[in-house]
Amino acid sequence: MRRHQQLQLWLTIGLLVLIALVPGLALPVLAEGGTGTSGTAGTSLPPGAEVPPPYTAGEQGVDLDALSSGYWFLRQWGQKAPNGTFRDPVGIAIDSLGYVYVSDFYNYRVQKFSASGLFVSSIGSYGVRNGQFLGPYGIALDRKGNLFVADRESDCVQKFDKNGRFVTKWGSYGTGYGQFNYASAVAVDPDGNVFVSDELNHRVQKFDNDGVYMTQWGTAGTGDGQFTTPAGLAIDGLGNVYVSDYGNHRIQKFDNDGFYLSQWGSYGTGNGQFNQPFELCFRNGVLYVADSGNNRVQEFDQIGTYLGQFGSSGTGNGQFSRPTSLAVNGAGNIYVVDQKNERVQKFNKYGVFKQKWGKESVSASLFGDPASPALDSAGNVYVADYGSNRIVKFSSTGGFLKKWGSSGTGNGQFNRPTGIAVDANGNVFVADKLNNRIQKFSNSGVFLTAWGSVGGGNGQFSNPRGIAVDTQGNVYVADVGNARVQKFDNSGGFLASL
Repeated sequence: MRRHQQLQLWLTIGLLVLIALVPGLALPVLAEGGTGTSGTAGTSLPPGAEVPPPYTAGEQGVDLDALSSGYWFLRQWGQKAPNGTFRDPVGIAIDSLGYVYVSDFYNYRVQKFSASGLFVSSIGSYGVRNGQFLGPYGIALDRKGNLFVADRESDCVQKFDKNGRFVTKWGSYGTGYGQFNYASAVAVDPDGNVFVSDELNHRVQKFDNDGVYMTQWGTAGTGDGQFTTPAGLAIDGLGNVYVSDYGNHRIQKFDNDGFYLSQWGSYGTGNGQFNQPFELCFRNGVLYVADSGNNRVQEFDQIGTYLGQFGSSGTGNGQFSRPTSLAVNGAGNIYVVDQKNERVQKFNKYGVFKQKWGKESVSASLFGDPASPALDSAGNVYVADYGSNRIVKFSSTGGFLKKWGSSGTGNGQFNRPTGIAVDANGNVFVADKLNNRIQKFSNSGVFLTAWGSVGGGNGQFSNPRGIAVDTQGNVYVADVGNARVQKFDNSGGFLASL
């Protein structure tokens, strides 16, 4: 468990203790089989609900009756994403038979398709056990058909055989040899050695095929051989390693042991310029670059000479909204992960659109990554859908009522909403985690106000997570990155740091 995850856990526990000790501060909602982090609820059941026996430790691993004095499991809703749909697809790879593999980040799986996009199978589910994922990101295949998956959120790489069976994994959070701080891209050389871009450690690490550490290179910076968030990797037939230096808007080339050879690119929209270059693919003497911020694919030879490009911003055929990864099959067809359009597009070797597949795996009853629930006085349930950047409202029986929110920084938009609470008047408060603010809405989703910015001062936040409201309407926020709980009045006026 990462240090910030441990801190988050203890802050959440601290907020729950605060909720229990402060008179009039509402208890958190408890999700099935675990403890909640935020929200309000009474101990009464929704109108007409029958009272089943409370869960015991033997049934769910936690004695909810003893913990909450009046919480019982009644029902659940929401479902697994259908096969062939995506929620933030990231990585792509093609095996020797032409099958296409796509990492489906917020559905915690890797999906396998035919060359024409027909779903074949998938591996993975949410979790930290062998074969499970917290955030599958870059993927690669070796010549034997073994699949390597960089699990960005678990700081590890997992290896599966050609039949999808788990083989081994390596890595943990840290800065030491074989440790990672966001393992993002993965690539395999002709000898089967595995290269991993260690994003926030600003380096590339090299391992043998079973994960034994071999060497590394790179530090944070803008000089030759330095990186600012290395995001993508590709290897040519000679074993040379190409690295997309995402934050420096360039491509760097190294030999197989990390000796710097050359670089090209700068920030911009011109030929050979980049805006946050993401994944790479080398095939038939051509290096393909997913130029994500410019919504295009650019092509270069082995020394960085510009050859061509295709794509533009949009939702139509051949257009992109943040292309993140790409792969090329034996016939020269180019497959591109069009992340924010939640699809894969296929082009011929000249960049002409051929087909597409996939769609967003989010609907009213289908969550991207539900993070926190809360109840209002009528028993309606509000869910902060972290992975879909929205709030979803249900009746007490699970009937869909309303949803609001989208990705962004504007009023009513979210960047990973994590905590939610409802006051006695039905106002809804949302901890907008990565926007470092709290937003307040009516119970129908109308934006009312917002407060907070990134920082350590009073009223500022660093990844706010848990949130609760007392009977006087005061708002308590677990400010995880600053290791504190802050108290505000109902309109966001700062009152105290606890």
